[in-house]
Amino acid sequence: WGLLGEILMARGRPAEAAAVYADGHARHPRSAYAVAIWRAYTTAGDARRGLPALEAWWQAHPADPDARAALAIAWPQLGEWTKAQALYESLAAARPDEPMILNNLALLYLRTGDARAVATAQRAQTLAPEHPVVLDTLGWVLVQRGETTRGVEFLQAAQARDATNPELRWHLGYALNRLGRKSEARRHIEQALASNAEFDGIEDARHLLVALPR
Repeated sequence: WGLLGEILMARGRPAEAAAVYADGHARHPRSAYAVAIWRAYTTAGDARRGLPALEAWWQAHPADPDARAALAIAWPQLGEWTKAQALYESLAAARPDEPMILNNLALLYLRTGDARAVATAQRAQTLAPEHPVVLDTLGWVLVQRGETTRGVEFLQAAQARDATNPELRWHLGYALNRLGRKSEARRHIEQALASNAEFDGIEDARHLLVALPR
């Protein structure tokens, strides 16, 4: 089942691959099949359909690192913020000095309105002071919490370290607009959208760009 599923995936037939993996999982339950089902359905554009098998496996095997890693991706992608937060809290408890775990947890706290977002983002930045994504997260959390001037400093530092990342440019443009720096905001948002790459907040970026003066 595994080999046939991989062949179907390679041939661009993920829905068929998912069915093959599901058959294999039903006959010989294992972590690899549970993860593969989710991966195949995600590739087919129906990630939620692949979630039950993965969640069921993880509930029965909560120490399984592959299932846990897959759910750490799947739940945020599907907007399952509360589940994702609980998972990342357990990861952070086990690995308290891992900056990217703390970074992602801070973003989840922001999503759920948890006041620990700022402190968690600050802890991540202390552990990885030069990482552009970590700098961006701290800046974005501060902006969303109303500390826009301070947040812009971190967003500018993030963008300077990764000038090709459109999401970082969007965050900086958004924050500059909140400070009334309209022309700078437009420049950064235009550059973010000019990349033609998908990023979280792209529709908000498009709407804001229309509202900004030329």
